Amino acid sequence: MVTKRALHPSSARDPTQHLTLLLTLPTSSITLTPAHPTHPTPNTKYPSKTHCLNVSSRLHPTSPPSASLSPTAPRSLIYLPSQRILYPPYSDQPTPFRQLRHFYYLSGCNLSDCHLTYDLQKQKLTLYIPPLDPREVLWTGMPKGKVELVRELDVDEVRFSDELRVDLDEWVSGCHTAGGVVYCLDKNSLPPPPPEAAGMGLDECALAEQGWGWTAMRGVVIDTSKLLPAIDDCRVFKDSHEIALLRQAISITRCAHISVMDLLRTTHGPNPKRSITTLNESHLEAAFTSTCIALHARTQAYEPIVCSGRNCSTLHYTSNSAPLAGKQLLLIDASCEFHNYASDITRTYPLSGAWTPEAKAVYDIVDRMQSHCIARTIAGVAWRETHFLAARLATEGLLSLGIFRHGTVDQIFKAGTWRAFFPHGLGHMLGLETHDVEGTPDDKSGYDPHLLHLLSRGKSLRGAHLPPPPAEMDTLVNRIIKPNMVLTVEPGIYFCEWIIKPYLSDPKHKGFIDAEVLEKYWDVGGVRIEDVVLVNEVGRGNEVLSKDIPRGW
Repeated sequence: MVTKRALHPSSARDPTQHLTLLLTLPTSSITLTPAHPTHPTPNTKYPSKTHCLNVSSRLHPTSPPSASLSPTAPRSLIYLPSQRILYPPYSDQPTPFRQLRHFYYLSGCNLSDCHLTYDLQKQKLTLYIPPLDPREVLWTGMPKGKVELVRELDVDEVRFSDELRVDLDEWVSGCHTAGGVVYCLDKNSLPPPPPEAAGMGLDECALAEQGWGWTAMRGVVIDTSKLLPAIDDCRVFKDSHEIALLRQAISITRCAHISVMDLLRTTHGPNPKRSITTLNESHLEAAFTSTCIALHARTQAYEPIVCSGRNCSTLHYTSNSAPLAGKQLLLIDASCEFHNYASDITRTYPLSGAWTPEAKAVYDIVDRMQSHCIARTIAGVAWRETHFLAARLATEGLLSLGIFRHGTVDQIFKAGTWRAFFPHGLGHMLGLETHDVEGTPDDKSGYDPHLLHLLSRGKSLRGAHLPPPPAEMDTLVNRIIKPNMVLTVEPGIYFCEWIIKPYLSDPKHKGFIDAEVLEKYWDVGGVRIEDVVLVNEVGRGNEVLSKDIPRGW
């Protein structure tokens, strides 16, 4: 799914959890072909303690990940709350539960209203769950208990949340010699205050600034600046367990895309079972999501984008309700989550099974953009430079169609006219979020150092002078690609009147665009192709994790 930061020219237990555990839908008509032999099983623990060790090494860079901190060093504790159950105003229906990803990364726990602590000296991870509420059991069934969770999760101990404040106070009491620090994500994710803070009459932010009363009395401070970037930097690089979860999400997504293609296939052939005139975009969305649910992936990674005809020009079209008859193309950008890890796949193909000349020409350009950029998605390459490669290839392709005119590839590329047709970033990180965290930029000025050097000296990329850095370029992934990163590569070309028409009246751009030729392409709508790429070690290229998903029916 295209990142929403697009480029432009100028408190109860989750009630659905038990349903998920009990879901046993018949799947006799659906075959899930494993994409990889190392898919996680329910007996495979999510490596939360390894993640805690890695984060600890970011918080204390001088200590190796597997070594505990010196006993003479200030004591250190990570504290994180989970997502709470939330209710809209004047409603008894909770909003859909979505676990806080930073909490899940350090716990592997998908329950609401929980807490965790990780003692960096003892390397001890403790999960705190809500006490048993008999009223809740009546509605949602018996929740998992301490023993069961210790068996399933990679944690050292499970306790009830009403024990948290006492445990924190005991931990703080041990800091009187060397002091201590409690790492929190932000001032909205603070631990419960110690008992002596209850009568201070201060709000949470004021308490945070005073270290919850611990700073002066016991030498403990609360740090809200280091934990978030430390976790984000770790999440950028996927371990083998995370990659296996991504493979499974992609495998299920593959089956769902095939279900959509199978449905369209019933409208064609010598004895069609139905007419295309009886279908609309919502039928295709239903085929996709129902397949995911039947394969035990109940949650979509994002709201499905199922668009036809001119709707394909809207990047995040989610109405999914227009009739299919008379349209050239279907663009379907839809994927599921598996154990909170997202897939993100887009396919574009003709609804009739046969390409129009205009649609095929545009598709071939985007296909070429993607294949070249996937080849460049390797360790050591600046992602922004690869984005410019896609833009140059788009410029070359549109010039060959006659949509661009009165200029060379270099002239049109430097002017940035391509942004009218390729108005978004090339891709994004993928993991616990569809648009996953990017970690610390490789260059804080907003450009990769090598690319900035080229820009400042007027050098060329594939023989073309690079355009000046536009203000909106801070929307792109600002990283040098490294091993174990997982990214999407999703170039596209779109014929969106709302975006293109201002270029037709802009003196800088209008001379480069042939409005008469453009008229033939409005009904194409748009083409986007998106795949998921795992970056291998230096010199070993990459692996396209979604390569087995068909590109059409």
